[in-house]
Amino acid sequence: GKVKLDEAVATGADELLSLCPCCQFQLRVSAEKNGMPVKVTDLATFLAKAHGYQVEEDLPKVLDSWATFEAMIALMKPRNMAALMQELFPELVEAMPRWMGKMMCLAGRMGLLPRMKGMFPIVFPLLMPGMMPKVMPAMLRAVARRVPMPDYMKEQMPDLMPRAMGNLMPHLLPEVVPLIAQPLVDYLV
Repeated sequence: GKVKLDEAVATGADELLSLCPCCQFQLRVSAEKNGMPVKVTDLATFLAKAHGYQVEEDLPKVLDSWATFEAMIALMKPRNMAALMQELFPELVEAMPRWMGKMMCLAGRMGLLPRMKGMFPIVFPLLMPGMMPKVMPAMLRAVARRVPMPDYMKEQMPDLMPRAMGNLMPHLLPEVVPLIAQPLVDYLV
């Protein structure tokens, strides 16, 4: 956002129009955070004002709405996703195939689990697709504690989250599993 705002300032513009709501959010947030002297306006507001209509300033609403997206984006970072998964260890272990969870708990009590830790990067990607539907209710609650959301968004999360995690996890697990391997061993021991 700052790069685009710098370009606008360089042209002498004092207002930047945006057609895309997502881009508008990002540009407004960037302008606010960087103290940029450019006002970001959506095209509809610009046209309404040009025709003499009074339009209420919506920057506080925009910044509040962006906070949800910013928190969700932060959650998708490997360290933050690892912290979320650690919170869900009870549900994750319970969601494993019957023999797997019990076997891991037994291996933990026998002191064998640290030697099995090297298999986690192979096993987790294979197990996660089957585990996610069982873990999803707890994940939704954990995400709701971390991400400020308006009610309408909370209502949509049960439909959106499974698809998002289905797309995200295969790419994120290689970075997350090494971060949760030892904490999982510690949890199971």
